[in-house]
Amino acid sequence: MPPVSADIGAYLSRFAPSIEVALPQRLLTARSEAEARLGELGLPRRQDEYWKYTDPQIFLRPWEVNPPEPRFVPALLEDACLVVHEGGNFHWPQKEPHDSQSVRMFNLVDAMNSASRETIDLFGRLEGEAHAVIPRPLAAANTCIASRGLVIECPADGQATLQIVHRPNQVSGESILHHVIDVCPNSHLRIVESGIDSSWSNIVFEIRVRKGATFDLVRAIDGTGGAALKGVCSVFAEVEEDGCFNLFNLSLNTPWIRNESIVKLSGDRSQTSLAGAVVGGSGTHHDDTVLIVHEGLACQSRQVFKKVLRHGAQAVFQGKILVRPGAQKTDGYQLSQGLLLDGHSQFLAKPELEIYADDVACSHGSTSGGVDAAAMFYLRSRGIGKAEAEKILALAFVAEAIEEVADAYLVEKLTDLAASGFAEAV
Repeated sequence: MPPVSADIGAYLSRFAPSIEVALPQRLLTARSEAEARLGELGLPRRQDEYWKYTDPQIFLRPWEVNPPEPRFVPALLEDACLVVHEGGNFHWPQKEPHDSQSVRMFNLVDAMNSASRETIDLFGRLEGEAHAVIPRPLAAANTCIASRGLVIECPADGQATLQIVHRPNQVSGESILHHVIDVCPNSHLRIVESGIDSSWSNIVFEIRVRKGATFDLVRAIDGTGGAALKGVCSVFAEVEEDGCFNLFNLSLNTPWIRNESIVKLSGDRSQTSLAGAVVGGSGTHHDDTVLIVHEGLACQSRQVFKKVLRHGAQAVFQGKILVRPGAQKTDGYQLSQGLLLDGHSQFLAKPELEIYADDVACSHGSTSGGVDAAAMFYLRSRGIGKAEAEKILALAFVAEAIEEVADAYLVEKLTDLAASGFAEAV
């Protein structure tokens, strides 16, 4: 394999763990393959089509000075199996998950010798396949150097709920995590993730949802209070026949965040819902870049993204629905909206449809604008102050995205978290 370019070599050496653990051969092989992919792709540049609204250099270098510690976000669920991430290490302090629920869970390196071969073979595969449609070089870079993360197996007909809590650790200024999740036939896995443990992150999820299975992933990050956060999270998911994958992201006042979601509906009648709610304040930039590939018959996809911006905040939405030849009866829906609470904030949207089948129903809509004058007048005329009226309208605006979670208890907790982020934004 030819050596990588100087800029790629510098990036990989800068963010590789300072103390490397002994790695199994399967992990070393996947790293080598990813390095070859990254050499072909190159690091992202501002002139690349899907980086025109976000400067990739932000994610290619660490903070020049010691940033403030990330804000702790408490667990959103009380009755789930708790998984704690701190300083790059995962542990489950209460009880072993496979003793109490239908799930097996390992740290990444341990999983190479303990998890099933079918699950382990997912590492690097879904990430590698995705580049054929749209390059994701930072995800390839993650596969090159990641040695920490979770491998989760939910066996056939199983059901489990996990709560992952990230506890900030000043020693861990950078976080490179790679998760592999295999949801076996007719099972239901739900993961609720809150917070982040570092100021700079590159995170990858590789997810397979098999026949008749359902996987729900809910993530909440809070940068309120001046925490200097910048990071990329890339989710690669493949959904087989009659499977369902639901992803929701809540982001509050995060300075530099880019969420990349790549979902392939490979099986007939498979479904996905991707949603996000953002509250952005001064100095924040949030980018959601989504690709959904319809391959099977009668598949359904939904995208609902709502972003409330003020004090010069900037947000991006790039969403693409790709319908392959033969993917008849496709139903694809996409909605992205920005609520601008001042004249300095920006919502940059790029919705796309690329369709190669003739019996489909696909739509996209994108809007941005200020608060509704009539609604504001109604609230103010009843003695509600301007700040409180804006908060009420902002929460009503993001409610459609939060309700995609379809769990009343979680919707309430996420709405409360969004309200606190709005109230404290500067």
